[in-house]
Amino acid sequence: MKYFCKYFVIIIVVLVHMSCTTSTTDPSATFTVSGYIYLNYQKVSNVQVNIDYKINLIAKTDDDGYFEIENVLQGNHELNAVKTYSDGSFTQNSYDISVNSDVFLESLILPKGVLLYTPTGITDNSVSLAWSPTDADDFREYKVFRHNTSGLDENTGTLVHVSTSRNDTTFNDKSLFPQEEYFYRVYTMNEFGKLGGSNIVSVFTLEREILKNGDFESISSNNLPEYWQIWNNRNFASSDSQEVHSGKYSVHFYADSSIYMHHPFYQMIDPNNFKAGARYRLTYWIKAKEVATVGGFYAQIYSDDWTFSVYINPMMGPFDAFEWKEFSYEFNFPASLSTSNIIIGFYTEVLGVTTHPIEYWLDTVKLTRIN
Repeated sequence: MKYFCKYFVIIIVVLVHMSCTTSTTDPSATFTVSGYIYLNYQKVSNVQVNIDYKINLIAKTDDDGYFEIENVLQGNHELNAVKTYSDGSFTQNSYDISVNSDVFLESLILPKGVLLYTPTGITDNSVSLAWSPTDADDFREYKVFRHNTSGLDENTGTLVHVSTSRNDTTFNDKSLFPQEEYFYRVYTMNEFGKLGGSNIVSVFTLEREILKNGDFESISSNNLPEYWQIWNNRNFASSDSQEVHSGKYSVHFYADSSIYMHHPFYQMIDPNNFKAGARYRLTYWIKAKEVATVGGFYAQIYSDDWTFSVYINPMMGPFDAFEWKEFSYEFNFPASLSTSNIIIGFYTEVLGVTTHPIEYWLDTVKLTRIN
């Protein structure tokens, strides 16, 4: 009896060992994964299908939307499908699959891609964007990115807008510089990552006339053009409707030796109207009577702390009278500047005692960025 029990235990151990060997999964077994890809309820061709992002497990759908990938190991995998278009837009989706035998996936669905429309409402500092909605069931948000080149993706671009409603497909970007080219792209996201990316659109913002009322056509109650001032309220400049280069009004300057002049007719400008390091052009028109003394006029652009100052087109006498003449000057705005105001002023100079006053007219002042 003792020997019988001993052999019985041995037999049981052998049987258990054989049972475990029979149920073990073969790690080297491979199978085929195939199926159809749909987009907008239609089978779609030229979709790249990949399993686990491995270069040896890639296929493209044929004209019937069918794909087939062989040599897929048994186990759990991630299948990725991407449809890319000629304009750079794409739509994609990922699917968890379990492979224990050949797998046929009857209908894998890609979400509808987003089309970014041509921008509208373009001004010198803003643009309006709109795009088509996606139909993704697992939609989470749209992300709008902006960049200064066409090499735009979520890494190179600046995120400027997020919308969490699938039907909220507009955005007004209001923080732009004038005369700049901007590029935009919209990404569709679910909670795991990108579902697609739109085409890239570009826009040039409009030119900005940095000065206000540079043509002097809007006159205030003190007979000076609106937005313009005279330093210390000196009485040497006023609006004039008799001598004009264009429009209805110019500014008339008259000074003699009774008023020593070194005060500007000027306008204060917000530094945010300038782009750091950009180049600008100032143009203006002048008509002058004869200057028979040491004196004349010039323009100047400077910061209120004088860390930036540009002395422009000094014309000092004596010189003959001349009819309307255009003056022009180009300069670079500083790459870095800490100031609360930029001032553009037009100065009249009277030096010494003279019986010959200085008299001239100023019109059509423009200050624009040129690059």
